[in-house]
Order: sequence, then C-alpha cells, then structure tokens
Amino acid sequence: MDLVKQQKIKTSFKWIGFIINLPAWYFILKTIVNGINSGILNSSSTSAFIELEKTGILLEFKTYRNIFYTIYIVIFICIGLYILIQQMNHNPVNKESTVSKILPQLIVGLLLITFSYTIAALILDLYLLSLKLFGGT
Repeated sequence: MDLVKQQKIKTSFKWIGFIINLPAWYFILKTIVNGINSGILNSSSTSAFIELEKTGILLEFKTYRNIFYTIYIVIFICIGLYILIQQMNHNPVNKESTVSKILPQLIVGLLLITFSYTIAALILDLYLLSLKLFGGT
C-alpha cells in the first residue's frame, strides 16, 4: 500500500472516531447548557447533581443514553458477526483491519456516553465552586 493511501486511511479513522464520540460531547454540552438555563447558578445548593436531577435533565439524559446504548449494541453485534464470518472463512482479522482500529474508538465513545452526565455535573460543580470562591453569586 502506498503512502498516500495509508495517510487517507489514517485520516478517515480519525474522522470516524470523532463522529463516534459526538453523542457523548453533545450530552456533556447539553447538560451544562440546560443546567445553566434552569437557574442552577442562582441556587443555594452546593451540588449540581441534585439540582440537575430536580430539573428533569437526568430523565432526558437517561432516555438519550439508552438510545445510544442500543445503537452501540447493534454496532458491536455487527462487528462480532464480521469477525465470526472471517474466522469461518479461515481469514483471521489482523491488526491492520478496520475493525481492530475502530474498536478502541467505540469503547472510548461508550465510556464517554456512560460518564457524560457525571462529567457535565462535575464541570457545573466546579463552576459553582469558582463562583462562590471568587464572589460571583
């Protein structure tokens, strides 16, 4: 394989990883924006986790998270069937295949989706703490 093709393949995998991880970043940003818009910054509470749960953002997050879990399950089943078919045809999946390169990106995306609510609430908590420490509200 020539150098130009290898570079195109590397670039395409970077974009695939970016696209796979988009839902997690969307959840994080949406939770932060919803938390700010719901008046969490004017609250006397010390925890963004509690305030976000009161506003109903957690229920919305769980719905979207479960939808993306279902999509990930379908993707992992397709990958498993691909590997199974390759093994049945006596053509093992090697380290250079697209499946072995995209699997770590899928796992990172799955972890980001799982912890995106926690990450967003932590960011809001740090923001609330900084406001209290430096005299914002």
